[in-house]
Amino acid sequence: SDYYLESRRPEKGVALKKLFGSPFLDLTLNGVRLLYPPTVFSQVNEALLPDFVRTAGEMLELTSNTRLFDLYCGYGLLGLLLAPQAGVVTGMEIEGPAIAAAAGNAEHLYPGKPIRFITAAITAESLKQKLPPPGGREVIILDPPRQGTAAEVIDVLAQRRPERVVHICCGTDEIPAALKEWKAAGYLPRRIQPLDMFPGSLNLETMILLQS
Repeated sequence: SDYYLESRRPEKGVALKKLFGSPFLDLTLNGVRLLYPPTVFSQVNEALLPDFVRTAGEMLELTSNTRLFDLYCGYGLLGLLLAPQAGVVTGMEIEGPAIAAAAGNAEHLYPGKPIRFITAAITAESLKQKLPPPGGREVIILDPPRQGTAAEVIDVLAQRRPERVVHICCGTDEIPAALKEWKAAGYLPRRIQPLDMFPGSLNLETMILLQS
């Protein structure tokens, strides 16, 4: 039967089978509807998501001439919700299905707006090769997984001299090491905002605004 989960298992990735309906999940926030595959990460505390996005926007102080870089962007949650306030948006993520969803969302929501999503592991070398040359007013969202950023990523980003960086830490233990790297690169924390995105657990998302 076509309805056995073992029938036609995918050769790569998660062994997932759609029995009925859309192949995507969806999230609507501030009137913006985003689609994403069920195998990619999405914030689970939707009640706090408006505060999550608003806080990031307040810290970045976006304007129409701002270049926004959304690193570890997933399916574009922050970058796409903040895109109307920015000029150019560039997202980067290793997960191919997430990037495909981000690009599809961008094309549907903001046709003609300069938004680009790049599929690549975020390393010092990939940032040098794939991001456009520094220029103008740049701000960065850095939202790595719990293990933090790869070696020299923070140093490479600091060399671009962004006006503002919002570093989001999903593990409190990673904050001291990250701040030490930013300090060595000439950036200090100006505002720190914890957000309880994982209710019922000991974990927090912590947004840190860094400036030189």
